[in-house]
Amino acid sequence: MELLILGAGGFHPNEHRHTACSMIADWGVVLDAGSGAFRVRQHVRTDSLDVLLSHTHLDHVVGLTFLFDLFGDETAERLTVHAAESKHAVLTESLYHRELFPLAPTFRLSVLTGEFTLHSGVKVKTFPLDHPGGSVGFRLERDGKSLAYVTDTTAAAEYTEAIRGVDLLLHEAYFPAERAELANVTGHSTVQRAAEVAAAAQVGRLVCIHPDPRCDAAEPFALNEARRVFEHIEWGIDGVRVEF
Repeated sequence: MELLILGAGGFHPNEHRHTACSMIADWGVVLDAGSGAFRVRQHVRTDSLDVLLSHTHLDHVVGLTFLFDLFGDETAERLTVHAAESKHAVLTESLYHRELFPLAPTFRLSVLTGEFTLHSGVKVKTFPLDHPGGSVGFRLERDGKSLAYVTDTTAAAEYTEAIRGVDLLLHEAYFPAERAELANVTGHSTVQRAAEVAAAAQVGRLVCIHPDPRCDAAEPFALNEARRVFEHIEWGIDGVRVEF
């Protein structure tokens, strides 16, 4: 199975990364809809799409407005956005406020629950994350393949069991190890802590996403120390296809 990284960055785009958006085209699943979502239409392989939102900070949802005509006149029936119920009003009343965007939402809104199955047969489990305003992590499984998506959170043991043994873990790594205190204050993770979570959960592969965009490089922070904790770690870059 293949995951396509459309936006691997955090906060704002830079020359290497747009903001959060990844896609499993064969499953018809999009993970977050940051600025990288403008690339979604190039890779659609299914009759409908499910967008899973970790939270509604702007760098994770602005791309919803790029998808208003994704399926033409049938977009509202074929594009479903899954978000925590408490975030629905933010999407419909704020992101789509008439002074910000001239069209009404052209998608169906669905309430995230603890466990549910998408139309494509993908089983989704959600778990809470520690981030200002709240965030949600996802575990997805189908046909013996599994991945977890964890972003905008302080890496912690609390969700280790929820992601245990997945083939692929996408985990945010906003800061280098020496910025651990700032990571805790802002509700983000360091590369080192992401590696520690991956090792504790015994995942197959760790791809780090959502780095500080002010570090505009293919490898924003060195992975040498983190690799001593978890060997199979790498940086996510826009356009990369990740097998799992």
